[in-house]
Amino acid sequence: MTDKDGTVYIPREDSTFVMLTDDQQKKLDDQLARYPGDIFQRANLLESNDMYVAAMDDYRSYFKKNPDDNDMRPLLIAAYQALKLSNLRESEARLYNASLDTNY
Repeated sequence: MTDKDGTVYIPREDSTFVMLTDDQQKKLDDQLARYPGDIFQRANLLESNDMYVAAMDDYRSYFKKNPDDNDMRPLLIAAYQALKLSNLRESEARLYNASLDTNY
């Protein structure tokens, strides 16, 4: 499709928003409580429940405290990819690749 200026426009799929019931939220909170300091397990649990925004928030919080831990950065990049946040994904990928260049 093109708009009035001739710019190509590709329609996106409609987004979905899912609310957890109180029972679902309690179950998830109980599961997350099993991993109080384990960002990898917490984010994995969130991603396995298609909660990529929550996983992304956990990753971002982790990187605020641990900015040099590039072993986890591909997981944040994957979360950005799942959320179709290409600018953020590309920015993180540049940081990750730059760290690889300096480590070798």
